[in-house]
Amino acid sequence: MAKGEDLCLEKLSKSYKEIDRLLNLWNETDRHSNELMQSLTSPLEQLHSCDKACFKRPPLGDFKQLKEKLQYKLLKEVEVIMAKLQDDL
Repeated sequence: MAKGEDLCLEKLSKSYKEIDRLLNLWNETDRHSNELMQSLTSPLEQLHSCDKACFKRPPLGDFKQLKEKLQYKLLKEVEVIMAKLQDDL
């Protein structure tokens, strides 16, 4: 019976170690994902500001397709962050 108990305790110990490893992995993924979510704030705020800004009058009106170029750049930045987030999850 002692051999059976030892085997059971060994398997239980391995299970707890695996659970601990997975918990640490989950916590790291959660931390990194939260950082990525926070990094989305700036480009999204800039996109919102870009929609509200007037690009028809000087000085912004002096640059051709400035609004479209800014939106493209910001959307690409958001896409990169979202791809990293998807990889994490």
